[in-house]
Amino acid sequence: MPPVLLDSTDQRLLQALQQDARTTMAELAQQVSLSPSPCWRRVRQLEESGVISGYHAHLDRHRVGYGVLGFVQLGLHNHTAEVTAAFEREVLALMVKGLNNVEIADRLVVSRSTVKVHVSNILSKLGVSSRTEAVALAVEHKLVAV
Repeated sequence: MPPVLLDSTDQRLLQALQQDARTTMAELAQQVSLSPSPCWRRVRQLEESGVISGYHAHLDRHRVGYGVLGFVQLGLHNHTAEVTAAFEREVLALMVKGLNNVEIADRLVVSRSTVKVHVSNILSKLGVSSRTEAVALAVEHKLVAV
């Protein structure tokens, strides 16, 4: 995906959300000199474009009893176009069943970011801009078994 162009207002929104993602939309709007409705629309657009990929709580691992921090990376041994297409057909089938990204990730035992990337690929390949459109197209053209 090409980088998203951000204007100064978008940059201020992102900076404010990184400082405190729990701030109210009214407070956020005031911080960036917007009214709440345009502020909400911009934040939503940043979310939908993938610039904002989620909101998280930062835990103190020692306070919750996690003394070790580790990094693990897993990959496919057979990462061919056919394997990727089969995986994306499975993701699309689960989308048709109404599952969201978290549920799809849990069902397929993959990361949420993996699902997000493949959902974006599916939307792009189908030439649509939303999950709803992708599901409707998949059902209409019988791209997956329902």
